[in-house]
Amino acid sequence: MNRRRFLSSLAASAAVGCAGGESAVCPETGEQIEGPYYLDAQAVRIDITEGKSGIALSLRLTVVDAETCAPIADAVVDVWHADADGVYSGYAEMGTEGETFLRGVQLTTASGACQLETIFPGFYTGRTSHIHVAVRAEGYRELVTQLYFSRAAITTVAPDYPAIDEYTTNIEDGYYDADNEMVTAGDNAAGYAATYTLSLSA
Repeated sequence: MNRRRFLSSLAASAAVGCAGGESAVCPETGEQIEGPYYLDAQAVRIDITEGKSGIALSLRLTVVDAETCAPIADAVVDVWHADADGVYSGYAEMGTEGETFLRGVQLTTASGACQLETIFPGFYTGRTSHIHVAVRAEGYRELVTQLYFSRAAITTVAPDYPAIDEYTTNIEDGYYDADNEMVTAGDNAAGYAATYTLSLSA
């Protein structure tokens, strides 16, 4: 099985039960700060790596109605995060002005799902590995939040990432929210699949 099929199977299995069904519980996803590194008009694309090196990550997100758990189609899902060195694209102070790596937009399908191919985000002083997400859908309040990885995934990935000598753990990060932690499966060699359900309120 090749890497893409392996990651897709992991993501699909982890996503079972995330949305819909009589027993579903879909509390509204908690908002978090946008942070200083958002850029408008990011490209609609699945692969956002632009050749950036790092441990592969297949990000699968599902957008649902917080009250009914019904999937939301055509939601705009905007994603951005740091590279393996903890650097964001598009900022002169980071030496990346005009660059767009690790930024992208997807629209959700009829099942509320979207997927982006990227790398595991790196670390920088004061922040654990995280992904910024903004979701917009007609008839719903815009959601801006951040998604996190499990301690197990972070402690496995961190030794292979060079940015800082001592990385910030989840509990050391003042923004970390356990409710926003993704389900992550995989390994450093084959890559990871991370899944999360984003619940929106009208």
